[in-house]
Amino acid sequence: MITNLIPFFVILYLLYFFKSGRLNNVLSISLIVSFYLFATNYTHFGFDISIFRYLHRLIGILAVVVLVFYIFRNHQSFLKDHVPWIMALFLFSILISYLGNNINFESYYHYLRNYIFISTVVLYLYFYIDTNEKLEEIFILISIISLILSFCLIFEKFISRDLFYRAGLFYPNSNYLAYALIPGFTLQIFSFDKYKWVKVPIIMLGVFSTSSISSMIGVFFVGLVFLIYMKKKVLFLIALTLSIIFSFSYFEFKLKNNKSDVRKIISRIVLNVVQQNPINGIGYGQFVTKFSLYVDKKIYEDAPSELKDVLISYYYGYGKSLSAGEITTKDRRFSYENTSIYSSAVPGEKMTHNDLLTIISELGLIGLSVVIFLFYKIYQQLKKLLLYRRQYYYLTISLIGGSLIFSMFHNNLTSIMFWLLIYIPFIINKNNEKNLEK
Repeated sequence: MITNLIPFFVILYLLYFFKSGRLNNVLSISLIVSFYLFATNYTHFGFDISIFRYLHRLIGILAVVVLVFYIFRNHQSFLKDHVPWIMALFLFSILISYLGNNINFESYYHYLRNYIFISTVVLYLYFYIDTNEKLEEIFILISIISLILSFCLIFEKFISRDLFYRAGLFYPNSNYLAYALIPGFTLQIFSFDKYKWVKVPIIMLGVFSTSSISSMIGVFFVGLVFLIYMKKKVLFLIALTLSIIFSFSYFEFKLKNNKSDVRKIISRIVLNVVQQNPINGIGYGQFVTKFSLYVDKKIYEDAPSELKDVLISYYYGYGKSLSAGEITTKDRRFSYENTSIYSSAVPGEKMTHNDLLTIISELGLIGLSVVIFLFYKIYQQLKKLLLYRRQYYYLTISLIGGSLIFSMFHNNLTSIMFWLLIYIPFIINKNNEKNLEK
């Protein structure tokens, strides 16, 4: 019950913190708070609806409406802005992925709508965070929320008295709570706060309390970049060596003790998808329900029980066993695509656990080309940042890098924070250029 009240305590503290004035408007601050406290909070307090989730949507809708008014009021042109163009290109790859595919429209529409909603919210922040002083205030806000949540995580872990307990507070998946703390950890370690060497370990312990390996790797990456920033070459080499040894030991252990790791099997399924749909993929949001069409006999035999349990209702629902090689890809596609998605004969959902695999399988080479173009633009923005302010250069690399590392183990394209971090260098350079024009 106390865990469910954490959002209220955090909001009360933030009201106190910002009572002396703020640079950002209430809506911009609310969007950040909403990501941390409402976006994945399904607490309903006995009602039939998830109150925080609806509040999150309401805040997002308000941002969309305000953005529309902003565009018309200021006669905003997108011709000189990289961010709207990149967003439009990714949207184009999503729309193109519909062509030539037998689409599960409910799933496609859900993920398409989600991307439009998230990109519009991020575009709002892109335009309204129009000074680097406002951006610094957003950074402080993220650091404060991360610190408070970390305290709560450590406390939850402590009272559990279980070394292997994964603290998660009100998040349904502790991995995503750990991810949410990585930007706060990064901002704190690069800050000039005199108390940061107390705050940084607290946020790190918060991440570790979730037992999220991908987030821990992200934290180690940020630490390595920080050592480069501080020009601590000896410490960097020691930390890098220890990180490599740990990584090899961990993955060797995983390979020896789990030869049928589900992520490895899913990568093989993705390979089958790419071979059959290389140009525009199988359609945005389709892997989650249609991955089973690309499971061949060898993959099925090697699959762990976690994956077989998802597939079994489908394969045995038609009285045939894939392991016996009695169903061809064509047979399975025909059977599945003519079955309601709500039927008990349809296999359960399965994610790629990797955003790159999601893009390759669902958006094909077109989507991959857009991603390559995006990172080329990020590279250009980083070069500008290095000329402007060295701290921002390494901070931005850490923010984006920590986020991308997490995305190599989880699906995070539907996160506002993922896209906001991607566009941080664009925001900084846009504000720098505005100052130069003055």
